[in-house]
Amino acid sequence: EEPPRNRRLLEHPRVLATPHVGASTVEAQEQVGLEIALQVKEYLQSGVIRNAVNFPALPPEERQRLAPFLELGEKLGAFIAQIARVRPSEIGIRYYGELNHVNVYPISNAILCGVLRQMLDEEVNLINARTKAEERDIEVIETRSSRARSYANLISVQLRDAQGHVDWIEGAVLHHGNLRLVSIDGVSLEIPLAPHMVLVRNEDVPGVIGRIGTILGEARVNIGNFALARGAEAMAIGVLTVDSPVSDDVLAEIRRIPAIRDVRVILLP
Repeated sequence: EEPPRNRRLLEHPRVLATPHVGASTVEAQEQVGLEIALQVKEYLQSGVIRNAVNFPALPPEERQRLAPFLELGEKLGAFIAQIARVRPSEIGIRYYGELNHVNVYPISNAILCGVLRQMLDEEVNLINARTKAEERDIEVIETRSSRARSYANLISVQLRDAQGHVDWIEGAVLHHGNLRLVSIDGVSLEIPLAPHMVLVRNEDVPGVIGRIGTILGEARVNIGNFALARGAEAMAIGVLTVDSPVSDDVLAEIRRIPAIRDVRVILLP
């Protein structure tokens, strides 16, 4: 009998029920089981979600269109979580340009995955990321803007704590799917998002860049890209991509440079 008379389980807020599939023969039940197994395999191998009751279905062409933005979102989330100076009570996400007209729900979930995987020692995925944030009283605010920016598409991510302190980064997808970090705390710069990165905040005085390069070179760490920009109050922000991990000893030596105010290592998926 459907729905069953004892409906306490169905009424539980964490239960999603679907109608009976109607596979009444052995052959039909085997086929249903096979289809479910193949869909689970596809998710585990490639992250593609089909026919889920708690996640919107994406047609193949839309999945292909969103793929670089999903990757950008996860990387931006992971990046800002590792440089954050606040414990967020709010995650703000704003979409600009061509993203003003697409389904951004999965992109926001990817951003949440990037943030929460840095904070939690448990499984976080595209399906449960919003629930994980809600369980920790983290409010997620998504907005769109048609305001013209310097990029055809732009994603802005802010982490805000209960006292109003904010960490803020922006990123974009350029031609051929190239992912770029384009702003930190409102300071414009442009650098690829790479597996190994270093963020430096320092007083804007001569000699800092050269000293950082010397320390990394002596440690046999090769610099791929170095973006430097001036911020407010005579401060500068530098972001590097490097070809290999930076050890704690090397970080400690960089921190001993008198003008350095903060240095972080960022590891991206």
